[in-house]
Amino acid sequence: MDRAWLEDRRGQSAWAALFGVLLTGEARTTLELVRAAGLTVVQVHTRLEQLKLRGIARVEVRAQRPYWRIASPTAARALQALGLEPRADAIALRWRRRCNQPLKRARRCYGHLAGELGVAQMKALRACDWVRLEGAHAVLTPAARTWAAAHGISVASEARGARRCLDWSERRDHLGGAFARALLDYELAQGWLRAAAVPRALELTALGEHVFLPWLNGAHVPL
Repeated sequence: MDRAWLEDRRGQSAWAALFGVLLTGEARTTLELVRAAGLTVVQVHTRLEQLKLRGIARVEVRAQRPYWRIASPTAARALQALGLEPRADAIALRWRRRCNQPLKRARRCYGHLAGELGVAQMKALRACDWVRLEGAHAVLTPAARTWAAAHGISVASEARGARRCLDWSERRDHLGGAFARALLDYELAQGWLRAAAVPRALELTALGEHVFLPWLNGAHVPL
């Protein structure tokens, strides 16, 4: 990392805003970063390309739309070493509102689990080697397919079995696809989750805490 280049920019408000949002680890569109930095689209795009060139930011396309995020843990540490900290933008602040908490915590997304619980589940499935990322795609491993078969879940093909789905509150991946839909059905049938009063929102039950709380706390244990 070019520390001198970063040091020259950390005291500038627009750069500091970009660094702060990137340090959250969440994905943002260019227009969202424009609002955070208070610059024009061209100015932000130019800065993002500079960050990409220096390995600080990376871009990934979802649904034909580019999203920017911190490039790596190494990039995050380089920014933190300069005293920079994560900064909540308007999107993050909106999801902190009390009225949005039920949907932020857990919800249905095209039949699969989304929100904080969905993202935690995705991290655990990857850590347990049930799901692997191959570029923009998610692939089920034999371990996941063995579990699915043992529970009567049919996953027809790699392409339809799993996919990466960018969570619109967390701006990190949760798992989509046939396996994810079947997994949510299983979790509901086990009584781990239940429908909440807010449409689409789901609630974690006492039974479900033994599964999801370890995931939320960073433990990587299988079902």
